[in-house]
Order: sequence, then structure tokens, then C-alpha cells
Amino acid sequence: MMRNEQFLRPIEEQVGGPDGHLRAELALSQLIGVNIMSSLLHTEALSAIPDEQLIKIVGSVCQHYLSDELEETSTSKEEPIDMP
Repeated sequence: MMRNEQFLRPIEEQVGGPDGHLRAELALSQLIGVNIMSSLLHTEALSAIPDEQLIKIVGSVCQHYLSDELEETSTSKEEPIDMP
């Protein structure tokens, strides 16, 4: 099993559905990104925000990725990419 599958598969299984893997990747990428920004890069804004507030903000974003409808939008002039 690939290392990323250790983290993705349990989330994917809980989410289920045909786009469970995509949703798991989106949520995990959000968590990893915030962790890198705050722990490794020590960015000012993330360092200043109280943990409880950060948890609420990031949690709501992850919840959206895991359970809300994912919009099929494109910012380019090309045709939108089909979501799996």
C-alpha cells in the first residue's frame, strides 16, 4: 500500500460514493497545507489565530469537501473538466 493510501483510504471509506477518493484528497490536502503553513513556514496570520478559531474555519472547509456538493466550475476558457 502506498503511503498516501494509509491516510486516504480510511477517509474515502467513511465518505463513500463515486467521488470519495477525490473528497478525501481535497480534505487531506487542506489539513496538510494548513499544517505546513503554520508549523514549517510559521506564517503570521496562522500563527496569530487562536486554535479554536482555526479549527472551526478549517473544519468547515473540510466538511464542505467531504459532504457538500462539489461544483463543476472552470476558471479557464476551456471546457470544464468532468468530475468523476
